[in-house]
Amino acid sequence: MLPSVFGKVVHDQWRATLAWAVASAALAAFYLALYPSLGGVAELRAMLEAMPPELRAIFLTEGLDLGTPAGYLNMELFSFVLPLVVAGYGVAVGSAAIAGEEERG
Repeated sequence: MLPSVFGKVVHDQWRATLAWAVASAALAAFYLALYPSLGGVAELRAMLEAMPPELRAIFLTEGLDLGTPAGYLNMELFSFVLPLVVAGYGVAVGSAAIAGEEERG
């Protein structure tokens, strides 16, 4: 018997956690591979500047330089896609922990 619920979930679902981590890294690599083909950084920057401040706050563009790979990843991946992936992972692991325990008795 493991001393904590968290330790038991990590022990029971290490393969799923590894698969989610590899898939998230592949997603980041995919977005990073698209960065050089993004030729219209100036147009994208102008479009963001034309947005209302409330809408720009959703994109988390304050102090963001889209001309760098880090700024591009922050805008495209970290502010939209990755939070959804992490939430999906939490739902999947939580439901597997509960339903898996019920299935195994």
